[in-house]
Amino acid sequence: MATYSLPTYDSSNYQNNRPQYKDALVDTILEYQLKNPEATTDLAVDVATGTGIFARQLQRGFKRVVGVDISETMLQSARKASAQSSIDFVQSPAESLLFLEDSSVDVITVATGAHWFNIEGFIAEAKRVLKPAGTLAILGYTGFAHFVDYPQCDKMLKEFGLGDSKLGPYWDQGRDVLVEGYRDYHRALTRSKWVDVIRRIYPNTIQGEPSTELPPVVAMVSDVTNNPTSQYYKSASDLELRNFYAAKASINTNFSIPTIPPTIPKVYEGSVARFGKDTAELAVSHFQGVIQSFFVGLIGAKRILEIGTFTGTSAIYFASALKRNGVKGNPDDNGNKPVICLDISEEFAEIARDNFKEAGVEDYIDIIVGDAHESLASLEGQQFDVIFIDADKISYTAYFDAAIEKRLLAKGGLFIIDNTALRPAIQLIDCPAPLPKDKMPEEGMCDDFGAYHYFGRPIHEFNEYIRQDKRCEAVMLPIFTGVTLIRMLENN
Repeated sequence: MATYSLPTYDSSNYQNNRPQYKDALVDTILEYQLKNPEATTDLAVDVATGTGIFARQLQRGFKRVVGVDISETMLQSARKASAQSSIDFVQSPAESLLFLEDSSVDVITVATGAHWFNIEGFIAEAKRVLKPAGTLAILGYTGFAHFVDYPQCDKMLKEFGLGDSKLGPYWDQGRDVLVEGYRDYHRALTRSKWVDVIRRIYPNTIQGEPSTELPPVVAMVSDVTNNPTSQYYKSASDLELRNFYAAKASINTNFSIPTIPPTIPKVYEGSVARFGKDTAELAVSHFQGVIQSFFVGLIGAKRILEIGTFTGTSAIYFASALKRNGVKGNPDDNGNKPVICLDISEEFAEIARDNFKEAGVEDYIDIIVGDAHESLASLEGQQFDVIFIDADKISYTAYFDAAIEKRLLAKGGLFIIDNTALRPAIQLIDCPAPLPKDKMPEEGMCDDFGAYHYFGRPIHEFNEYIRQDKRCEAVMLPIFTGVTLIRMLENN
């Protein structure tokens, strides 16, 4: 929070002009917290409290409220504006709340401030200080209105406010995290052991009279109960219950080789450290890895081909599944290991090899570096029970056809295709395929031409190609960003 923490910053003007949150937002957080019968409302801590605006609103639902901010300049205005209240204000970084004891806080809120934090550091500290039935609520507004009937106005407003040639360079670092609706927080919380991670978006619309409902916020509230009570789950929604239950029920405890390979979190952390969070998200999630491992066992797979490996997460899942099902490592009589990975990047391949060794599956996996079209041709004569495609989307159809033409898929084998329901593709649901080469996305359908060209169009065309292909049967699972399963028909 570089600008706001300066001693010269006019925090009084900030206090007088900062938008207020509606009480309905506090009610939503309270309702969520109290749906767990073991939850209490003794202490709420508002982090990045600024001049205490949201901390003062929290008083209506909590016995004690503490406002925390790294800026003493802000806190001076907060204490002045809150002189008639009982709120305590403490100067502290969000990632190190040393004045709070372990498991002592009922609710932590961050009102349009979490984008300034170190995400992993703050989440770890929040988990430390929250009670077992506590709640973390991260909320914010972007400041950009949404014109319901005028999508071009949306585009113009965002270009002016965030464009590199307009006002974009004048925003402090961290603004992008907020504009993306705290997506990085949602991902980080989902990956960790937080229970019931919810992300809600309330659009700010300019249409008729102002809304009396919740304000334009992105709210994400997460219950960190490690052992939820049966009463809690009776009060949870079907969707909340189903998401948690499915993930937990898929972790088998009777395996000598764990459902989730122990080194997988380290693989992800290494990818984040080296390439950043957005790039690290190229890897499959834990749950997707578990599902794909199940299919390996279901069809009795012995060999697997992976097109697009990145730093090795999915390959480790595949190799571990083979190992669990009794498949031996090391090359066969023809010098081929059970899992063959194709990737165009030597950098990714080097990292993946280290990760395979760390996971104890290096004897199961070989990586071929180079253009996948050429690599697929070189594999003619080999056969695989599972072919997993998760590479450049423009080449999906070509990879699929090459695998069939070279007879790389064994009889009874399975194609698993990742990312087949990415947002740029599903926006084309009513469009014929293939699209004309000069076809541009309809206005308001896909404003990012890069996303349309590299993701939306090729994935939509691949999906339609498969749907009409008489050689195979396909089903798309609406999970993650879309996973399509394809089997060849008997006469092909």
